[in-house]
Amino acid sequence: MGRGFAVIDLETTGLFPQKHDRIVEVAIVHVSPTGVVEGVWETLVNPMRDMGAQRIHGISAAAASRAPEFGALAPSIASLLRGRVPVAHNASFDARFLAHSMKQAGLMCPDYEYWMCTMQLAGTFLPGSRSLADCSAAIGYAMQNAHRASADALAAAALLRAYIGAGHDPAWWDGWLATPGEWPDEPCDTTAWLARTDSGTAPRSVLERLHVDVALDAAVDDGALNLDYLALLDRVLLDRYMSATETDDLIRFAAELNLSSTAVRRLHRAYFDGLVSAAWADDQLTADEWADI
Repeated sequence: MGRGFAVIDLETTGLFPQKHDRIVEVAIVHVSPTGVVEGVWETLVNPMRDMGAQRIHGISAAAASRAPEFGALAPSIASLLRGRVPVAHNASFDARFLAHSMKQAGLMCPDYEYWMCTMQLAGTFLPGSRSLADCSAAIGYAMQNAHRASADALAAAALLRAYIGAGHDPAWWDGWLATPGEWPDEPCDTTAWLARTDSGTAPRSVLERLHVDVALDAAVDDGALNLDYLALLDRVLLDRYMSATETDDLIRFAAELNLSSTAVRRLHRAYFDGLVSAAWADDQLTADEWADI
């Protein structure tokens, strides 16, 4: 059993596993207690349904059809995570999706409280940055192939290393490592993982350059909940379309976070203000940026 961190990134067909969205790619990066990358694993996953937001994740149906289903991969995933602190950028999203998928496979995940979130920690270590791209730029890490699970997981691992090296109280990190949560003690399955072979990636939009911390203090007192909601809102809008189902699910998610309707309106205003600020950051407004706004 390894001791350290397991940085996780998931690409999915959509945003809500309870609405039959499914995982289409998994990446896990082992990181030592001192922040050193010890191993990288990645695989496509056959979602047994349409591919959803292909323009974002870039995975073809043909590629996914050759990959194993999540249920066959679940024991291997549990084995790779056992004894390690699960880490993700916007951990609320990955934790919900992974827990739902593991439960469907007959296995359980540690509760969200055992997950470390590099997005939430950015408020401590990288004030002014929240998105994975902005945080990576702040530490001088050059992201490649955004929305490929392994690329995003390696970027989050680089953030974790930077946080560990920032001189924060060692006892705080030791506290996390001492309580990684209980993963199922399943034998590692021999199902072969199938990594993505193409390296194409969608162009980065202004939405992905948004500083989601804009005006948070004026929106709601609990910034952690703000970030979880805004990060999900950002994912919803990446394809520039919000369906009636997504609207209903955002309302439900806000209720889960105990955000009032007034707080949600303020968050939406803060998001829009941040979008405009990001678009005007270079004193120019392109056609794409105008379309985003």
